[in-house]
Amino acid sequence: MANPKNTLKLGWFSTGAGEGSQGLLLSALEAIESGVLNAEIEFIFCNREPTEDPATDSFIEIGSNHNIPVICLSSRQFARERQARFADVRQEYDDAVLSRLSDFTAEICVLAGYMLVLSTSICHKYRLLNLHPAKPSGPTGTWRDVIDTLIRDRATESGIMMHLATEEVDRGPVVSYCTFPIRDKHTEQYWSLLDSVEPHENRLDFINGVKSNLFKLIRSMQLRYERPFFVETLRALANQRISDTNMPQDLTNEVNRSISQQDGNLSSH
Repeated sequence: MANPKNTLKLGWFSTGAGEGSQGLLLSALEAIESGVLNAEIEFIFCNREPTEDPATDSFIEIGSNHNIPVICLSSRQFARERQARFADVRQEYDDAVLSRLSDFTAEICVLAGYMLVLSTSICHKYRLLNLHPAKPSGPTGTWRDVIDTLIRDRATESGIMMHLATEEVDRGPVVSYCTFPIRDKHTEQYWSLLDSVEPHENRLDFINGVKSNLFKLIRSMQLRYERPFFVETLRALANQRISDTNMPQDLTNEVNRSISQQDGNLSSH
């Protein structure tokens, strides 16, 4: 049974815009409710308001259904009301966010699909963990940018990492990571086709089709590893296996074990 005194209090920042954001939240909630993860999500902050986007509405509903306070402040509307670019009011916006979160005492805040660059004030206020869909030496940018770069560079391996968020996007100190091959029996035919056909510019449509199929496969790998990696990182934090003074923790074995268990449970039904 979880010890309430040692329960890890989490804050959760997300735009809630897609399948990945919702999946991460659901994975954490399932781990908490099953007793695998000794943690509590104290609040969810979203930079979109209800009715602003259908995908975000579904995300907000998940939090509400689990009795988690969901605090919303539209970054788009905030900038529009000030007739300014968001980049020019980012500090003012983050100060308003901090004001709305002042009653909460979360020890660690997770950025899970939060689509805004943070200002100094939030980075200094919270210990912020950002999930990035690449290994520590991998590409920066969105998951789409990462996959495009992996294909362009003919990478054989990718990964997922969690790092402390700083004002420098995707380059804060790494806390944990896992790796996985992206050139395997499922993808090899597409890599081979690219290697043999791409130099021939007159086959552009065919090349784009091959890249599209490869892109989808790599994205499915990201999602397959992302959620168990996320939970394993939170478990390591809750168990105090990870701290600010640790070297980055390679959780590849733990994540592979978790995926094998999930596959075994699915095959038994």
